Amino acid sequence: MPKSMYEALVEAEKSTFLKQILGERIYNNYMTLKTKDWEDHRVNVTPKEHEKYLSA
Repeated sequence: MPKSMYEALVEAEKSTFLKQILGERIYNNYMTLKTKDWEDHRVNVTPKEHEKYLSA
């Protein structure tokens, strides 16, 4: 079981099951969307992180 969104994306990229069930076009669109979601999440600092790590 993946422990993060990134790990889930890595597993999904290897999955022939998802490609078969969703079809190539939907699978590719889904992976593109979720990869962008992960990248957006990864580079944004939450207010809690800002307070914990960036406030003096």
